[in-house]
Amino acid sequence: MINSLPGIKLFDLNGKTAIVTGGSKGLGLAMAAGLASAGANILIVNRTERDGEIAAEEISKGFGVKALSFTADISKEEETKAMAAYAMEAFGRIDILINSAGINIRGAIDEVSLEDFNKVMGINVTGTWLCSRAVVPHMKAQKSGAIINLASTLGVVGLANRTPYTSSKGAVVQMTRALGIEMAPFNIKVNAICPGPFLTEMNIPVADDPATKQFIIGATALGRWGELKEIQGAAIFLASDCVMAQKKLSLAWDTAMAPAPVANTVSTRIISVSKPKAGIRGTIIDAVVTKATVEEPCADFRAKAIAKGKNKLKFPAVIIELI
Repeated sequence: MINSLPGIKLFDLNGKTAIVTGGSKGLGLAMAAGLASAGANILIVNRTERDGEIAAEEISKGFGVKALSFTADISKEEETKAMAAYAMEAFGRIDILINSAGINIRGAIDEVSLEDFNKVMGINVTGTWLCSRAVVPHMKAQKSGAIINLASTLGVVGLANRTPYTSSKGAVVQMTRALGIEMAPFNIKVNAICPGPFLTEMNIPVADDPATKQFIIGATALGRWGELKEIQGAAIFLASDCVMAQKKLSLAWDTAMAPAPVANTVSTRIISVSKPKAGIRGTIIDAVVTKATVEEPCADFRAKAIAKGKNKLKFPAVIIELI
């Protein structure tokens, strides 16, 4: 009986094709490489042709998979349609979409322009919606698929001088929840990863700022930036057959709220529970908690923590919600 269980084969992505927007650098490239290491063929989508070509070549040579690049502005509908059409022509199928492309424009609300706000929303929200819309017909036709949206911890936790970015990522979180319910009958799973502080090119401009350093130390359990390798496990897990579209789980936690050993988790640790509540205890094995119990409802747990003076809430580098 034990031999009939799939085990590690659940993570095998051989024969599958993944589109990764924003896949030429940072978290997008890390996730593309992670999926390629599990056997997936990759289509890198970004706005700079040469960067995409370099990333695709590196992935192809490094993992022996078919990797190509496609240049597109994901905020434009026709270009996302062309992206999906190219993927179908080049690979014959679309199994996975990772919506990783995103931008951040920082500043106080009375200093950031409407143009800046709309630019962030155009890429982070409209782009995510358009790319998802472009691949859904193909996934419906093959009766399977996985869409993974890159949201952010700032989609669920506020931070000053980030109104465009936090608004956009909050929208992505809600989009994921709605689309997950909509796509479940078609065996298409839709999930979001909410990265916390990773030292990507987007964050380099503020990396040496003393206030930012103090914020990172105070806001993460390990007191450091997340490492790119720490997001790969989450992406592979959500793209794999480990996650079933019909199974409703919530993977989200707050490191200040969760009891040990959860409070000591790092970037891509995943906790699975039957209901979206905080205060979780579980056994961590690599990126998956295999046993978990809900100890206290989120509201009660937060109220008690605040009453005890623990009102400086910390959050992990990755929050994941499975619909």
